[in-house]
Amino acid sequence: MHRLDATFINWLRTGQSASGNHEPPVPFIPGFEFNLESQLSEKLKLKLTISKSNENFIIVKVPAFVPVQKIVAPADTSSVRLKIVAVAYDFDNQSIVRAGLKEILIPYSSSEVTEQQIVFDLKPKTGDLYMAVIALNYYTSADGSTGLNDSMKWKPAAIAQAIIF
Repeated sequence: MHRLDATFINWLRTGQSASGNHEPPVPFIPGFEFNLESQLSEKLKLKLTISKSNENFIIVKVPAFVPVQKIVAPADTSSVRLKIVAVAYDFDNQSIVRAGLKEILIPYSSSEVTEQQIVFDLKPKTGDLYMAVIALNYYTSADGSTGLNDSMKWKPAAIAQAIIF
């Protein structure tokens, strides 16, 4: 918690939070790792993007990929759950005002997963900060049973993207 607070404070000190500048995405915050024992940047080799649609939705784009090539997994992994949390932060009220969670269960194989656009109805407001937080859960199959890998070494989570609209 304190590491994330420090990251936000450093970013706010730059003065860019009030600019409403869309490009480039917010510095300092993307890539923030929640679990230093298992970093998402080492486990997931995909670049997700966040944007706003014409219909005023937040869209997180997951490109097409082959799981065994783009996800580092423990032995006996049968599937991976990709959790995407989209969050809207209102600077005026200094609080998270909206959030949504979507999950994709991905068979851990050499078959390509098609590109996906995950839509969140967060009602984007000019000047708000939007973040996409990604976490992975690994399911392993051994001795005929499948279960969640509960080791902290296999619980990566990070802020994948952040932008002000």
